[in-house]
Amino acid sequence: MVENGFLLTSETVFDLIQSVYRSADTFAADFAQEYPSLEALRERIGDIRIRPGSLFLVVREGGELLGYLFIVPRMAAKLRHTADLNMGICAEARGRGLGGALCNAALSQLRRDRIVEIVYLMVRADNAPAIRLYKNHGFEELALLKQDTKIAERYYDGVLMRLPVKREL
Repeated sequence: MVENGFLLTSETVFDLIQSVYRSADTFAADFAQEYPSLEALRERIGDIRIRPGSLFLVVREGGELLGYLFIVPRMAAKLRHTADLNMGICAEARGRGLGGALCNAALSQLRRDRIVEIVYLMVRADNAPAIRLYKNHGFEELALLKQDTKIAERYYDGVLMRLPVKREL
């Protein structure tokens, strides 16, 4: 079941996002870099929440929170029609359609709101399930960024993707 993540306590959100980060090495930043404290997470969510067109969704199955999705509209005046998507699913829940449920709910809401016109995301090129998920929801590949991410001594390519939310784009 997809729910509004803005209604959850900061502690609950912190635990969920930390769990997702710990179960995947596909994020460019470490959890501690992104959210060094509970207060940093509160501030980040507060910043996202006030942006017109923002979304924060979570997915719950059997009472357990298993994934999240943020749509973060850009702040620059000439880019406010665009937003970035960030999502993650706990390792034990991947492949069960939860990412698809989050994407469906987010895209439906974005189309109803008519604020965000284009959604961008970055995904590692070796994350085939994620790329397939995004393509199945209409995202297109814009660019392959060679050696975009470096973990230890290994480089990974990144894929920049976009989705025109307005069907006529």
